[in-house]
Amino acid sequence: MKPVARVGDKVDCSKHGSGSISAGGQSLVDGKPVARVGDKCSCGGTITQGSSQSMDNGKPIAYVGCAISCGGSITSGSPTAKVKP
Repeated sequence: MKPVARVGDKVDCSKHGSGSISAGGQSLVDGKPVARVGDKCSCGGTITQGSSQSMDNGKPIAYVGCAISCGGSITSGSPTAKVKP
């Protein structure tokens, strides 16, 4: 199980340095929208990887370690909610 990624959680972008997740879905975790495949990051990248078992509006929910399109990954997430990769 991996921590769920949410709007505001950190990403490490190999091209632009650190940033955060800037868009998310309708479901809330710890009061923040969950991040999903296709959601944007402040570095300009897009989340490209998510859970095969947990969805929000038909999109896979992202978690710590998921890839983003600029070559980086999600580095922080919920301290309370987890999903299966």
